[in-house]
Amino acid sequence: MYINKKINKENFFLFLIFIIFISIGFSSFKDYGVSIDEEIHLSNGEQYYNYFLGLFNNDPNFISTNELKIKYSHRHGQDPVVFDFSVIFLADLLNLNEKQKIYHLKHLMNYSIFLIGSFYFFLILRKRFDNFFFNYSRFTLFSFITKDIFK
Repeated sequence: MYINKKINKENFFLFLIFIIFISIGFSSFKDYGVSIDEEIHLSNGEQYYNYFLGLFNNDPNFISTNELKIKYSHRHGQDPVVFDFSVIFLADLLNLNEKQKIYHLKHLMNYSIFLIGSFYFFLILRKRFDNFFFNYSRFTLFSFITKDIFK
């Protein structure tokens, strides 16, 4: 069965832009560097992941609720744990033990979330404005001016 479908210019251009963004991100995510608070977030994710594993095991090697409260009483509510926990969970699934590889995974996940957010930002622009040039120029301007593309 042969489907003769005309290629839509707007969709092709959108696809091309995202392929460029994906190639930029995947080729440069190892060059992002390590910020000052990366170690804190890594430790935060590891502690909460150990607590999570301890909920299902009676092994004393895992952290208990009281130990978690004592360790993080000074930072309670300041550091969000969802992203850090998901990075450590995925690193455990992939058997990543080196900190550098975990940092690379974190940067890759961060960039992936940025790409998803950028795609939905473009869809909002597309729905709100009918001008083809305006949508793409604003989208690319937003993406390149914000430093998030290289985060």
